[in-house]
Amino acid sequence: MAVKILLAIHAEPGRADEVRLTLRNMREVTFASTTYGGPYDVMAIVEVKNLERYRSFALDFVTGIAGIDDYVSFIAIGPAHS
Repeated sequence: MAVKILLAIHAEPGRADEVRLTLRNMREVTFASTTYGGPYDVMAIVEVKNLERYRSFALDFVTGIAGIDDYVSFIAIGPAHS
């Protein structure tokens, strides 16, 4: 079962679009958008096969994206409902 993570990202001033475009080019990212208002600049949804893969993704890729000042991960652990 895939694990879905919502990333809430604080971008460096003026770099939110750059961060969004970088995230959209990653195969694990199924959605990325800049936000209008609120405390975060970019929201993204990441889908990976397990939590270990997300740890690797976060440490190897997210922390290396130019323009990200900080981020918070919200990890969904229950079944999805529509």
